Amino acid sequence: MTEADYTLRCGAWSERGIRERNEDCAAYNGALGFLVIADGMGGHPSGDEASAQVIDEVLQVLESSPEPEKMLHSACLEAHEALAGHGDNRGSTLTAAVLVKNHLHVAHVGDTRLYLDHAQVTTDQGEGQYLHEFIGGESAPNIQQANIQITEGAWIVLTTDGIHGVLELNVVLGDAVELCEQDPATIARTLAHSAIQSGSTDNCTCVVAQVIER
Repeated sequence: MTEADYTLRCGAWSERGIRERNEDCAAYNGALGFLVIADGMGGHPSGDEASAQVIDEVLQVLESSPEPEKMLHSACLEAHEALAGHGDNRGSTLTAAVLVKNHLHVAHVGDTRLYLDHAQVTTDQGEGQYLHEFIGGESAPNIQQANIQITEGAWIVLTTDGIHGVLELNVVLGDAVELCEQDPATIARTLAHSAIQSGSTDNCTCVVAQVIER
């Protein structure tokens, strides 16, 4: 039996909210099946630069590999080494996903999240404002990884804690998809705005993708 070959249609949105600056960063490439989100650590130096650098480092590794799904762990470590090299204790969370045929490969550090339809796939590595694991700092992080078989039509959502800290995404995602007529960019914007209206005091960033036939 031939494996299904899927790609992604994607959208993203990021809001500064009430913060002075936006320390979140996100990127996607639907054709290549890449989804990445990062949140620079508040209270640490250059949070906005940290998250942007993490995204850049990860994409460089993935885009240069013929088998990017096998490079997720290395991409996370290279991002970590790049941040640690600044020597100023800057840090960031990271959640990255690569879709290859009908499998979603995930790597995760910190408390950004990935949801598949209504289920949370990643596990937060922290409590409140304290992260047990993050990209950067003195020691290499514990990188969570997952490989999930996926079906056509599935929804993949990546969020920073400004959104999932106030919204129960496993409850509201279905309504958001229907309300926004299944448009990924509109869903992402709606979730970010809903989080702010619900009292989020953090930056709110969301990447939304639907699995479709290539």
